[in-house]
Amino acid sequence: MPKPLRQTMPHTAEWIDAIREAFSPDVVNAAIRNGMAGGSDFYASEAGHVIGHPLPPPGARFNADYLLHHRQTQGESA
Repeated sequence: MPKPLRQTMPHTAEWIDAIREAFSPDVVNAAIRNGMAGGSDFYASEAGHVIGHPLPPPGARFNADYLLHHRQTQGESA
């Protein structure tokens, strides 16, 4: 039988308690449920334990050289 969150992830539980107090418990609980169901609203890991799902990696990456070149080809000067 798995240990409760407060025992397996005490720092995460403390943080969740703090954001529940600062915001609405309903909003925080909905975000956690979303993450547990495969959504990207909540993700936490501590001491090898994970709850929720991380955000997917970005689909596109651009460096400054690419952006400056693209800007210049659109008729603007750098």
